[in-house]
Amino acid sequence: AWEDSGFYRACYVGFGYFFKVGMVSRARRRAIIFAGTMGLIRRSALEDVGGWHERIITEDAEISIRILDRGYRPVYLPRAYGKGIMPLTYESLRKQRYRWAFGGIQILRRHWRVLASPRSQLTLGQRYDNLMGGLWWFNDALTFGFAIFVFVAAIGAIAGRPFVVQRLTGLGLVLPIVFIALNLVRYLWALGTTMSAGPALALAALRVNMSLSWVIALACVKALVQERAVFLRTPKFRGVTLAIREVRLVWVETVLGAVSVVTLGLVLLTSAFSLSGLMLAGLLGWTALVYASATSYALGDPTRAPMGRGLAEKARLEVAPRISRAARSPQGRAGVVLLGAVLVVGVATLAESSRPPVAELPFDTVPQGPVARLPTPPPRLAPGASSTPEPSSSGGAGSTSAATAFPGSSSTHATTPPGPLPSPAASSAPTPKPTTSVPTPPAPVPTPAPTAVPTPRRTPPAPVPTPAPTAVPTPPRTPPPHP
Repeated sequence: AWEDSGFYRACYVGFGYFFKVGMVSRARRRAIIFAGTMGLIRRSALEDVGGWHERIITEDAEISIRILDRGYRPVYLPRAYGKGIMPLTYESLRKQRYRWAFGGIQILRRHWRVLASPRSQLTLGQRYDNLMGGLWWFNDALTFGFAIFVFVAAIGAIAGRPFVVQRLTGLGLVLPIVFIALNLVRYLWALGTTMSAGPALALAALRVNMSLSWVIALACVKALVQERAVFLRTPKFRGVTLAIREVRLVWVETVLGAVSVVTLGLVLLTSAFSLSGLMLAGLLGWTALVYASATSYALGDPTRAPMGRGLAEKARLEVAPRISRAARSPQGRAGVVLLGAVLVVGVATLAESSRPPVAELPFDTVPQGPVARLPTPPPRLAPGASSTPEPSSSGGAGSTSAATAFPGSSSTHATTPPGPLPSPAASSAPTPKPTTSVPTPPAPVPTPAPTAVPTPRRTPPAPVPTPAPTAVPTPPRTPPPHP
């Protein structure tokens, strides 16, 4: 179904690059590998080399080196004699490429002496192609390492404190751009020549291969420290795909792509579009294209073309037994019970939330506490302090409130009445202004003023809360008679 889907066409062209460019080139030096699908091995040659190596998960490519080392002649015919089934989901494509990369490193670890030694039965061309074919898998690990280098260089440029390695910025930025440009031209030209693929389709195939960069790098690292790997069988039918599940599948690539885009913007803002800043931004853009392609293809997974009749029958035969086994397993039964409990709780919650809200509370006559009214009394204390009820309880509090109400207008009157008598002095304040303000207070005014002002200000905090509870409850108790 590659004719009906853009993703399948890109995968088809990507596979075609290997079979119509790489294998044709290797066939000139008799260095092809056994690709498995639609390949034939003479039985006598298979028995002569000892059969398949079962510990290597790409046993078809591994046996090629042993057959060539025995002097057998390989033949490659660049035409199709049958149709194979490509991975139909992006997840299955990642599993397939992970298996290929892991197996490639396994082959390199097992046969590197044969590939590097001139004493082997392999020709120079055969050793070169197979050695470069094994080392090629590390290209994606180097891509990740270079992405880290570009991130660090960008952080140094943004912070204005470049690190020591950035002394090679000119050479370190120019050479990667040159390599990227040359390989891009070579890739587009080769696909256009061999498969008549236009630039858009060739770039889509390139993005599919680049989107698998992190998977290949991870497989290479694991193959260096692990002797064996689990064979991840590539599913040949399309399963149920969800956006969240697909993004979780490529969360590493998503984070790397997002960081590349954000860093690119910061570099452009801080470098004022200088030449070095533009080159660094270009490398960040390439890094974002490499890793963000995985996110785009993973999210595009649910929009694939429908399966044909043969694939639908294959899916039915493979899926039906799995579903029945899962339903009979203890995990499946526990999942059904849990799903039923969730449904019961959900229905009960919906029934409870559908009831109308309570219109009136039965305890609306309960008075509110004084804590809720504490912010409101301060503006009412100022006029209440000058009223008559205060002197009956504490005259000092009333006098201090009067003194603080007029601190700057009559400072002389605060000096003349030292005690709690100045309640009438406040009314006689206008008369002494022309007579006593000029002759008597010049010397005493500065000294008593600081003594009189701080002492009243220290005393009010204790008396102020006491009137607050007495004055506050009275307003709330008056409203009930009104209704």
